[in-house]
Amino acid sequence: FDSVFDETSSNQRVFDTLVSPLVHKMIDGYKCVCVAYGQSGAGKSHTMGTDSSSLDSGCISQACRQLFDFMSADTCRCTWSVSATCLELKDDAVRDLLEADPA
Repeated sequence: FDSVFDETSSNQRVFDTLVSPLVHKMIDGYKCVCVAYGQSGAGKSHTMGTDSSSLDSGCISQACRQLFDFMSADTCRCTWSVSATCLELKDDAVRDLLEADPA
């Protein structure tokens, strides 16, 4: 493990410690993966979540904001291509967290 966080850790702390450095690696051209692992009800979905309306928004929202802020400020006029996959693995089932209308 790179880091372990307890229940007092904010989403911002998790993002600053783990995810923001991955965004910088993505900007440098690397493919990156962030995995949240733990017991059901531990807060993984909240921490990784896509809710950008709260003050403690999830890592996915913050990563997208950081990446697109960098791209919009880019002065080299580079051509950017971005793709993302966010999956939940639970009880031997895979769920796409970015699906607009989950079944």
